[in-house]
Amino acid sequence: EEVGFRSTKLRTPEDSILILPNGTLANGIIDNYGLRKLRRIRLLFGLDLLTPVEKIHILQEKVTSFVNDIPAVEPGRNSVMFLKVGELGLEFEIIGYAHVHDNEAERALKESILEATLRLCKELEIKPTNLKK
Repeated sequence: EEVGFRSTKLRTPEDSILILPNGTLANGIIDNYGLRKLRRIRLLFGLDLLTPVEKIHILQEKVTSFVNDIPAVEPGRNSVMFLKVGELGLEFEIIGYAHVHDNEAERALKESILEATLRLCKELEIKPTNLKK
């Protein structure tokens, strides 16, 4: 927004203004997210505690394959990992790296991955769960 003698004003994506002393900027590390080539996509989902291990492996393979087939996603750098047995179910994480250049495209990509995961759960007769109380 504005660079002054003593401070710099930045506008956040939430439309608020940050006022940063220039000394802080000069001494700090600045990570320019706008210049990155790929965005890391991270999604969490849960499965019922009673899900058979064989079905979990099939779901992991199918979700990984789905993500790798998305044109915007960098193939080979994606994973579907089992994180832990949580209080409300088995917790999984989907990680992918995508060529998306704005938040709206990133949201749409995440939504399509989650929808595909839900469709695959239904196809495999796996019950997804909520990870939060």
